[in-house]
Amino acid sequence: MKKSIFFILLFFCELLFSQTFREVKRFGGLGSGPAQFNRPAAISAGADAMLYIVDSDNNRIQIFDFSGRFIKSVGGFGFGDDQLNLPKDIWTRTIIHIYVADFNNRRLVRFDRYMNYINDFVSHDNWDITYQFQEVLSCAFNSQNDFFILDRGENKIVKFNRRGEPERTFGFYDAVDMLQDPVQIDIFQNNKIAVTDVSRKSVMLYDFFGSFITEIRNDEFNLPSGLSPFKEDELLVADPGAKKIFLISKNLKSIKPLKMELSVGLQYPRDISVYTEIKNNKKQYYAFVIDNNDVIIGRISD
Repeated sequence: MKKSIFFILLFFCELLFSQTFREVKRFGGLGSGPAQFNRPAAISAGADAMLYIVDSDNNRIQIFDFSGRFIKSVGGFGFGDDQLNLPKDIWTRTIIHIYVADFNNRRLVRFDRYMNYINDFVSHDNWDITYQFQEVLSCAFNSQNDFFILDRGENKIVKFNRRGEPERTFGFYDAVDMLQDPVQIDIFQNNKIAVTDVSRKSVMLYDFFGSFITEIRNDEFNLPSGLSPFKEDELLVADPGAKKIFLISKNLKSIKPLKMELSVGLQYPRDISVYTEIKNNKKQYYAFVIDNNDVIIGRISD
């Protein structure tokens, strides 16, 4: 009897944690024209209901509305203020500004909400060497406007306060929590830093002080890369090696592939971003996936 009750409860837990991504539209393709891409690395659904795509090998950011209609492109190869050199990530969740991880230019570039260049943030020689960074892979901002830069040069995270002053470095030179080949960082559950690491085949969790919390592993992880918070306390992970999107539960105990209803199966999903819309006191979740050189627009529902 007790076993039966256990399996019934387990069944309902499975149902509660079951989510499905349903494709609405897709666009893109390899190229350098508007709405074409060359190895796009990251995607972000902004608070302004605009979609920002880091078109890495075209050295630009492309902007669309949520229906996939092209709005404009920013950047182009170069070393000037409004040029980019292999951008890797974008952060759109601050109220006023947008930030781009400009990898080969070794900087974090700040734009206004219209993607007009404001300034850039670079490493300084007068800082302690542990705070200096090289190639900027990714960035994230918390609610206190502290920000975190993921540096590929030494595979580390450098934390800065709201004044741009370095405070601490973590994720490197440690046997337990050392990053090996990180890809992207994000804020998880409003008080943690999540980092994907393709060599470790895991997601690393730290608190805002740089203390290691845990390593999230799964037998199906292959190349965990893109991250997106989901429902405030869950996490989505895009894994191009596994050709899947994984959903990590609030308590980190359950990790399952997201069910996908697609016109064509996933080929190489690099990143995912979710936008939450509230209508009539109900939440709707719009999701956007970079799959190879395409973008898939869809909804996530129970």
